[in-house]
Amino acid sequence: MYDVRQQVPLFSCKNGVNTSLIRVQSPSALHAFILKPPAIITHRIRCQYIDKLSPIMLKVELDLDLMMLLCAIVLAAIVLLFVLIDIQYFVRSIFVLVWGRIFEPRKRPDELTTIFGMCTTSDLDIIFAHMNNARYVRELDFARFHFYDRTGIYKAILGKKGNVLQSACIIRYRRTIPLFTMYRITTKMVYWDDKSIYLEQRFISLRDKFIKAVVFSKQGVVGVNAAEIVNKLLNKDDDYRPEKSEELEHFIKCLDASSMRLRKKDD
Repeated sequence: MYDVRQQVPLFSCKNGVNTSLIRVQSPSALHAFILKPPAIITHRIRCQYIDKLSPIMLKVELDLDLMMLLCAIVLAAIVLLFVLIDIQYFVRSIFVLVWGRIFEPRKRPDELTTIFGMCTTSDLDIIFAHMNNARYVRELDFARFHFYDRTGIYKAILGKKGNVLQSACIIRYRRTIPLFTMYRITTKMVYWDDKSIYLEQRFISLRDKFIKAVVFSKQGVVGVNAAEIVNKLLNKDDDYRPEKSEELEHFIKCLDASSMRLRKKDD
């Protein structure tokens, strides 16, 4: 009779179960034991496997919680920025300038510049039918920034320690701009003097080429002589001035009359 006894150690868990020994009577029994271990053996091996994985699972859970917290903080910060700051305004301004510098050539100050836009849901008025009147003025800002950058006028004014600010504008709304209508805004410098630059801007529908609105604006230049800078960029004499249109004449006279009336009230 084959009476050799062999001992096979079991795996232990960290839950207080002590390591046990099982005796087998023969090599064949040992072989069968290895191929098909008892349920208690597989349970303890599984327990040890879970003990080893538990720190990893805990770390994964902590990482997921931290990621969700960071996502919530970022989302709250974005919402707060949109509430406190007009993010779309700054994003559109940067986009217009970057697009112009990459894809468009430089322009002379007396040349026409063009940007494109579309009436979206955020532009609609109270009846949700067409662009709000105030949005026209907002869109004119982007066209004006683009004009100053492409022509180099603003850079030249800053180079002389000066600045330029919009002093006045007048808009004629000829026809509404419905939702999802594509349009372009053209900007052209039509006149200038020692203290001001005058721009004419137009909203033009891409579908039928109709001029939706016409705008005249006065850009006040402070700290420098506007005529000297513009004429230098155009290679013109310092006393050169373009001819005024009839509409521009009336616009300038209207501004002068308003200034005189307000000065009298101030006195």
